[in-house]
Amino acid sequence: MDKILTIVIPSYNAEKCLAKCLDSLIDERVIGFLDVIVVNDGSQDKTSEIAHNYKERFPNSIRVFDKENGGHGSGVNAGIKNAKGKYFKVLDSDDWFDTNNLALFVEKLKIMEIDLVITNFTEIDALTNQQHLRTFNNPKNDLEVSIDDCIKQIPYFYMTRLCVKTALLQKNKVQLQEKTFYVDNEFCVFSVAFASTVTFFDINLYQYLVGQATQSISRENMVHHIPDTMRVAYRLVEFYSKQNEARKQRIKGLVCAFVLSFYHIALIFNRNKKVGKGLYNGYNTGLKLRSKEIYFTIHFKSRIYYLMSLFRVSPAIYDKIQKLRRGANK
Repeated sequence: MDKILTIVIPSYNAEKCLAKCLDSLIDERVIGFLDVIVVNDGSQDKTSEIAHNYKERFPNSIRVFDKENGGHGSGVNAGIKNAKGKYFKVLDSDDWFDTNNLALFVEKLKIMEIDLVITNFTEIDALTNQQHLRTFNNPKNDLEVSIDDCIKQIPYFYMTRLCVKTALLQKNKVQLQEKTFYVDNEFCVFSVAFASTVTFFDINLYQYLVGQATQSISRENMVHHIPDTMRVAYRLVEFYSKQNEARKQRIKGLVCAFVLSFYHIALIFNRNKKVGKGLYNGYNTGLKLRSKEIYFTIHFKSRIYYLMSLFRVSPAIYDKIQKLRRGANK
């Protein structure tokens, strides 16, 4: 049976959640078409044992790679290198798929030859269990559109939405930075850069658990991992600088959006304003060296963040400003 979808699950100390994640993939309608790769990233708990138990139960569909710790990017890299499925999708070990919608999703992928497939996802609050469906307003569901037309409609891409043709990733030797947070942004930008076509499926597939204190998207961890944000931003800018004009126009907005994310972390979320100012100056110097075009594109907005820091705008006030801004743009 041909494998339609490779699902890579980077896993580190995931003994409490990995079974739930894998169970969401176990369905007689779909399991034979799946190439599930669990990458045990140097876990010190029972992650490997759990993964191998599932491999024994489903030897034709589940593979396990045990490796030294290298971070989320290294798990994705291992998945890309070893993928056998027609399409490729990343699933974090503390998240899961809607099983019924997964079966529908795979049926659709069987007849697809499109580079990128975008789906809905649900955010689930780990503390309150409140759920929020993240969808898109697009009238061309299930139809092929060019990636350049897609960019005009969607300002930002999320790994939770994205499914990529495996050949596109392997042909272009896509590799993410290792031992670095926020490399999901690299995955999205690289995928968009190399793609030609995209389609939208109005399917709620990915179930994304949020609100955990250990997550990299918590404010405390974002401040702690500012060096990772800088590394990813610099790599995206360097990648942008090497592309032809068509690809530059395609990914410029995505690159600038991530480059800008540094400023509110360093200048507003960071309580030490003196350190924040130093980070601001150093980051700008690095950007200018790598791409004056990107630097001057985002410079005005970066100055606004700097002024907000001078006026001691708190994270709470910043949130209110962002909420008002999003409301005005609707």
